[in-house]
Amino acid sequence: MDFRLGVATPWAEAGHSITWVQEQLSAKDDNHSYGIERPIMSSAITANETQLHYRFVGCDFHFNFSRARGTLVEWIYGGRSVLKKREAPDDPLLALDFWRAPTDNDAASMSKEWKRYGLDAMTPQLRSFSLEENGPDKARLTAVYYYGPPVLAWGFLAKVTYEISSAGQLSIKVHLAPQGNAPSTLPRVGLNIQLDSSFQQATWYGAGPGESYSDKATSQQLGIWNSTIAALQTPYEVPQENGNRISTRWVKVLNEQGLGIKATYLPGPKEKEFFQWACCLHDAKELERARHPCDLVKRESPLWRLDADNAGVGTAACGPGVKEVDQVECREREFTFVLEPAIDF
Repeated sequence: MDFRLGVATPWAEAGHSITWVQEQLSAKDDNHSYGIERPIMSSAITANETQLHYRFVGCDFHFNFSRARGTLVEWIYGGRSVLKKREAPDDPLLALDFWRAPTDNDAASMSKEWKRYGLDAMTPQLRSFSLEENGPDKARLTAVYYYGPPVLAWGFLAKVTYEISSAGQLSIKVHLAPQGNAPSTLPRVGLNIQLDSSFQQATWYGAGPGESYSDKATSQQLGIWNSTIAALQTPYEVPQENGNRISTRWVKVLNEQGLGIKATYLPGPKEKEFFQWACCLHDAKELERARHPCDLVKRESPLWRLDADNAGVGTAACGPGVKEVDQVECREREFTFVLEPAIDF
């Protein structure tokens, strides 16, 4: 329900929203797309295995995984690259991540502890990478990594299963188990995807249109929203973490031709029902380094964050920190993100 001005006033135009309220009527079909998408063509998957790569080619897609790194290094859809061009062999284009730029409130409470545990310097070690299934309709790869900070004797044992369908869908199932003397909380837990610079638009079904966190969301409405990626950033006077969106059912990132990638989420037994995401134009280190907006150096291409969880922001700079319910507990987790081709008319 939305109450709007019927006529213009000195302080607002006609149609200005004065107040609104939303109530959930039914949980059924909560993940539908509200629109008809063009069917994606499918065909048998052709696999090519070499000493250096696993390659999978379908009707309109191409996936290339590095066997040495256990990572996705190339993704072509519709003749266009989904991922940015690699700048170095160890440049992670799709990887697990646990860090975000601290907010002013984090700096007053949590970020020193997070850094003491090296959460801003987590690096992967590949333990194994194998092709488990290779058929015309589906291919499945399993990678085992150890994510840990330099020197410190703790980390995550991460089992990641990549499944490719004949329609070009990429499913990424993650199982995380902390090892050693781990911290009690994390800034976030999810995936970092380095997108090609052609992606400039986002459409999502979730909280919006502005940014939201688990303890900063009551001003946002549940709906389907559209935005340029540039407009998703929140320009705080002191640069810091920003631009997150919660309660997301699906999100699509799109290029100028309307071709894109749609992400949906399958939570594990203890995970939240919906996911969080952001499309960042500044690296976390850049946001933390800058003291003023003019100090920021923009990325050449967007960083797409897909998170199973992201910590609340609290008010620790001038009040209490983040409530326990809005913190990201460091514990065993399982979640899946499904990425699939999408077309917007």
